Amino acid sequence: MQKAQGALEYLLLIGGAVLVAVIVITLILSISSTGGTQVDAQAKSAFDFITEQRELRTGGADLCSGGTPDEILDAGEQCDSSNLNEKTCVSQGFDGGTLSCDNNCRFDVGSCTGSCTPITICSAEQVCGSVSDGCGGQVNCGTCSGGQTCNASNQCVLACGPGHINNETTCTATLIASYDGYVTSNDDSTYPNPGFFDTETKIKISKLAEFGGYNNGFAEWDTAAIPDSAIINSVDFKYEATSDLVKAKINNFNNAKPSTTTTAEAKYDNASNGTIYVFLTFMPTFPAAGANQTISLGDSAKTELKNKLAADNFFAIGIRTEKPFFYDPGTGVSEISSEDNTTANPEPTLIVNYTPA
Repeated sequence: MQKAQGALEYLLLIGGAVLVAVIVITLILSISSTGGTQVDAQAKSAFDFITEQRELRTGGADLCSGGTPDEILDAGEQCDSSNLNEKTCVSQGFDGGTLSCDNNCRFDVGSCTGSCTPITICSAEQVCGSVSDGCGGQVNCGTCSGGQTCNASNQCVLACGPGHINNETTCTATLIASYDGYVTSNDDSTYPNPGFFDTETKIKISKLAEFGGYNNGFAEWDTAAIPDSAIINSVDFKYEATSDLVKAKINNFNNAKPSTTTTAEAKYDNASNGTIYVFLTFMPTFPAAGANQTISLGDSAKTELKNKLAADNFFAIGIRTEKPFFYDPGTGVSEISSEDNTTANPEPTLIVNYTPA
């Protein structure tokens, strides 16, 4: 009986020990599993935090041209590897530190020190456009009034056409003839055998058939670079005349375009019709022999050039002589260097002074 009782107690002791062992092992496994999950979660949380902070600092988006840094600063990149575009932490609004470039070609200010205080107003000289606020943003400096444009220094200047001279208060366009020539005929009113010349080095004007026939000249300029809203202040014709035996008048080319007038007859007629700008009895007479001769085309030319800016973008003149009873225009042939004469001083030139509006 005692032996049986002792055996039972022994079995109970062993069973209890096994139960305790199972409980302990279960607890260990549970703790290990939970701890691993927490470690993974903490690692993931730290990675996300670093990534988030980096994106907050750099803006996140990849600016690198081609997607790979190459030390060459391309359009849209703030920096590229060690190429910082001469920028520093101070230029970015910090007190000091070391500016670097991340793999997205954006500035990394993580090693900059001090705070960034953005500017809120432009300087007295900066009156238009926008400027950096020193902390990655922009400050709007204002806009320019009509007829003005904002230059790279954030100053309002006259909106002169490309290649035109800015005189501070007006603009000057110097235009070389894009097309010129002359038509010759044996009679002042009929065309027995008219000839049209547009590739010679001279524009001829003559009165009498025995001196080569009647010659009417013309010239055309492209005015597209002059702003449509411009106020035309003056229109001058500058030329070189190699002879001045015949005095001539200058008129509008009958509101037509020489380059698209198809027949010699029409060119001849248009060159002698239209609003008269310079008449042969006016002083100074035209043409005057020599280089760098200039003659004003007057108010009518200003009005007609202005009217063609928005729609046609060209200006053309006709040049001819007459046979008035009260004035002798001379006998012979006058010659003006054409746009085909590359050594002319100058080639037929239109000088337009205007004010952008």
